[in-house]
Amino acid sequence: MADLPTATGAGGIGIQATPVLSLGESYAESGVATVTDTLSSVAAGAETFPPIAGRWFNLTLRGTFDAAAVVKRQFPGNEEWDIVSRDSAGTQASYTAPISLSLFEPKAGTIYRVDCTARTSGSIEVEWNQ
Repeated sequence: MADLPTATGAGGIGIQATPVLSLGESYAESGVATVTDTLSSVAAGAETFPPIAGRWFNLTLRGTFDAAAVVKRQFPGNEEWDIVSRDSAGTQASYTAPISLSLFEPKAGTIYRVDCTARTSGSIEVEWNQ
């Protein structure tokens, strides 16, 4: 991929174009190991995922379960875990069935995890990859 143009925005902030992939193109392997976790009780996920900033990554929730999960992230230097998605009323996104998502994180050093917030039966199998 060729070098992308850069420009200086307001306040002298450097801006660089983001590459757009054509159909059939893909990014090279990231080198980030796949991370898996199993959630079988109401608790914070035991495993965290450190995506490379500026690249898409994937989260898949699998299994047969009667449970709810939320995706959280922690920014570098912060001890708090923030919920990744809320609707316009402020209600957190909660996943109650298997799903696969693609996410994008622009900030280096951010880590992600999945928490189980309610459970009646089964286990949620979590897989992160990039």
